[in-house]
Amino acid sequence: MLDPDQNGIEYIEITNNGSYPVNAKDLFIGLLNNQNSFSYLQPISHTDIAIYPDTYWVLTGNEIKLQSKHQPNPRQLLAIKNLPALNNQSAHWQLLYKDGSVIDKIIYDSKWHFRLHTTTKGIALERISLNEATQSPHN
Repeated sequence: MLDPDQNGIEYIEITNNGSYPVNAKDLFIGLLNNQNSFSYLQPISHTDIAIYPDTYWVLTGNEIKLQSKHQPNPRQLLAIKNLPALNNQSAHWQLLYKDGSVIDKIIYDSKWHFRLHTTTKGIALERISLNEATQSPHN
């Protein structure tokens, strides 16, 4: 959710599309700047948490506010300290392993919203298929 309404909170959803559990402690979320270097890079957890295949997890800077607006599974909610504000127009985010290898990345664009919407406030960009390219504006 990159452009929440006045009572909302920004968040990022991730999923394990693999066949085996992944330790959240081994994953990092990063925001790249225009020079293609990280302006933000943090682990998504400082403790061992198993992210099982086909499960969705929510990353947010304010889990209490998120839970007051949405109903995520609290066992699949990770609060990330100092998560930067999501740019409402475009940004380049990456999910990485601790060794620096990229698991997935997205350079989202606000133009991906359904064009008949009169506002994008409170409307999340959702990935349609895990088997299609992340970067496709149609996915």
